[in-house]
Amino acid sequence: MFIKKSTVQEKKKMNYGWVLVSIMLFGAVVNYFDRVNLSIAGTTISSQFNFGPVQMGMLFSAMLLPYALANLPAGFITDKYGEKKLFTIATILWSLATLAAACSQSFTSLYASRVILGIAEAPFFICGAKITQKWFDDKNRGLATSVINMGPPIANTIAPPLLTVVLIVFGWRLMFMGVGLLGFVVTILWLVFYKEKSTPNIEG
Repeated sequence: MFIKKSTVQEKKKMNYGWVLVSIMLFGAVVNYFDRVNLSIAGTTISSQFNFGPVQMGMLFSAMLLPYALANLPAGFITDKYGEKKLFTIATILWSLATLAAACSQSFTSLYASRVILGIAEAPFFICGAKITQKWFDDKNRGLATSVINMGPPIANTIAPPLLTVVLIVFGWRLMFMGVGLLGFVVTILWLVFYKEKSTPNIEG
C-alpha cells in the first residue's frame, strides 16, 4: 500500500516537472528571440541611426561579457533565494530591457539595454538545472535537461523567417516590443504554475 502510494506521488511529481520543463522550453525560445532580434533588425537600425560598423559591432557584442560575468553571481543567488524568485525577476528584467531597446533613440540607450539583457538572461539555464535536479530522478533528468536545451536551436531556426516578416510588416520597434511582451507571458506562466514544494499537487 505504501509502495503504491509512493509510486503515485512520484508519478505526479514527475508529471508536474514536465509542466515546468514545457514552460522553460517556451522561455528558452523567447530568451533567444530577445538575443537575435538585434541581428535580424541590424541593417534597419544601422540605417535609421547612421551607425557605422564599429558601433554595430559593439551593439552585437554588448550582451556577451555581462552575460558571462553574471553567471557566477546568478548561481549563488539561485542557491540562496531559490529559482522561483530569481527566474521571476530575470524574465521581467529581460523583457523590460527588450522593451527599452524598442524605445531607444541613441546608441547609448540601445547599448545599455543590451547590457541589461545580458545580465538578466544569465540565470536562465541555471534555473533550468535547478528544476531538473529538483523534480526529476536520475533516469529522467537528462531527457528533461535536453528538452530545455532544445529552446535555443528551435529559436535560431524559426527566429530569422518569423522576426523578418514581423520586421517588414510592423517595423523593428514593434518587433522588439512583441518579443518583449512574450517575456511577460513566460513570467505569468511561471508564477501561475511554479510551486516551491518538495512534492506538489499530491493531495487527492
